[in-house]
Amino acid sequence: MNILSLLSFFSFLLCSYFGLHVLRREPKARLSQVFFAYCATGMIWSFGYVFIYPATDIKQIWFWYRFTSFGWCFIHSTLLHFILILTGKKRLLSRWWIYAVLYLPSCILLWRSLTGILIAENFYQTPLGTAEIIASKSVWFNIYGLYNIAALFIACIILWLWGRKSNIMRYKKQAQLVIITTIASFLMASFFNMVIPVLGIQMPAIGALFSTSIIIGAWVAMSRYKLLVLTPEIAAGEIISKMMDIMILTDPHDTVIVINHQAEELTGFSSSEFRGKSLYDLIAEKEFLREKMNRIKDSSISNFQFDGNLITKVGGNIPVTFFCSDFKDTAGEVVGIVVVAHDQRDTINLKAAIEEIRVTNAELINTRDLLWGEMHIAKKIQTVLLPTDPAISGYRLATFMRPADEVGGDYYDILNAGGRDWLIIGDVSGHGVPSGLIMMIVQTAIHAMVSDDPDVTPSELMRKVNLSITPSIKKIGLDRYMTIMVSAVHQDGQFIFSGLHQDILIHRKATGKIDVLETRGMWLGIIDDIADMVQDDSCRLEIGDTLLVFTDGITEACVPDTADTTCDGGIHMFGIERLIEVFSRSCAGPVEDIKNSITSSLEGFSCNDDITMVVLRREK
Repeated sequence: MNILSLLSFFSFLLCSYFGLHVLRREPKARLSQVFFAYCATGMIWSFGYVFIYPATDIKQIWFWYRFTSFGWCFIHSTLLHFILILTGKKRLLSRWWIYAVLYLPSCILLWRSLTGILIAENFYQTPLGTAEIIASKSVWFNIYGLYNIAALFIACIILWLWGRKSNIMRYKKQAQLVIITTIASFLMASFFNMVIPVLGIQMPAIGALFSTSIIIGAWVAMSRYKLLVLTPEIAAGEIISKMMDIMILTDPHDTVIVINHQAEELTGFSSSEFRGKSLYDLIAEKEFLREKMNRIKDSSISNFQFDGNLITKVGGNIPVTFFCSDFKDTAGEVVGIVVVAHDQRDTINLKAAIEEIRVTNAELINTRDLLWGEMHIAKKIQTVLLPTDPAISGYRLATFMRPADEVGGDYYDILNAGGRDWLIIGDVSGHGVPSGLIMMIVQTAIHAMVSDDPDVTPSELMRKVNLSITPSIKKIGLDRYMTIMVSAVHQDGQFIFSGLHQDILIHRKATGKIDVLETRGMWLGIIDDIADMVQDDSCRLEIGDTLLVFTDGITEACVPDTADTTCDGGIHMFGIERLIEVFSRSCAGPVEDIKNSITSSLEGFSCNDDITMVVLRREK
């Protein structure tokens, strides 16, 4: 097993253990939650590199590399968030914009990593595993580096000031420990992930292995200096500081006597402006409130809850949920009312966002259905253009076509025009809609030209078709070409063909041997005029002889676990030799059996390209 992969897995386990352990101890504490989020970034980063180091498939490497970006793009924002809570910056964290400052840069960097090049622009293999080619000249690379430095600097300054101002020794030691582990982690990760690759040293990025150092430092602080240990004093302070709801205390006459800081922040009134005001001057639903308050005073009810609006100093309304309850003296007389109001703006915005997401999701589903409908139409058009009941007088035919995508780039045709029969097979590079479009353009051109001139030779047909379609392919910007073989099939067994495609296989009934005919010429769609590159070749089919033409989707099919990695002409490909063996073995039966034998032999192989074949046997 790759040693770096093993170390990454160990790092993942450490991050998981520390994060889950702290969260389990105090699951409702914001400090524990953010600490777990920070551990989660290290978990993601380390876990992705478990698979990157030993990987050789570039698609797999890119998948796991982009997966890890959820970790290393957010590791500094969650660290800053953790430090702000640790150092008691509660008032700062009560402002919504601080979260945008903390997490928006990470979101932008993540977006860039998922859609383009941020740090690594490619990968290569070293004896220790997969290494990154750093995009050191990229503006995004420099932005990411500056963001890391800025986040480190701010985190250390906040911790240093906190430790310096504090009179509590354990706070100072906590600050020192986290500063040291933060700087060490940053320097080590930056050196191995960004500096070494830029210097050209061939070594895999191992920054993920250092992501645990700050976590370990926090854990040492927790166990040695009681960081994150809940005491009654800490608990009381946390409860007071985390009480984000408005609290208003009135006397029995509904006059405000006490408010909390959150009431000042939300309404804009100062504490002195609040005191002496009537509660009804602060709440929009005056009559409803008055009726309920009177019921509390006459002891009909002891508390009530309702949704209403809090009036601000500038005359605006804040939607809130009110909870009102009495408090009494020892004689049971009501001496005041406590009013707690919870700001509902986030809830309302969330509901609006959910509704917007629902509408957007419905639109996406509709768009998806429309797209698949259009794909179905394109597939149907392509299917309709293929011959429905292909036949050539004096011959038996069996055909097969299976596209790799909804719309394929393979093409075969059986034409009967002017007393002549044509057999055509081709393969556009790639597959999918662009290749399918070119296939249909070529088919249309061939039909038109054979209809206009039934006596055209195969080589002349190739020249005219290429001259017709090449400008169109270049205009629409499709980087495609087409291998194709066109052949005129005569009743006496004469087979005249032209075009560069896969070899033609002929089983000779008289000898039982397989002839392999090489096709010659030029592909379609590369250059405008191929007149000097195409010529007519011929062969003769005797009665009982069987001809097979096919596309490379058959011969290039791979064993699934080697697809896209070792299918380079080796034993893992289906290959021409295997096709010849299957073809020779099945030629004693009908042409349909030959086709079925070949398709059955492909079972167990991964066919990532369109597959097409035509089996032709002369019977008289």
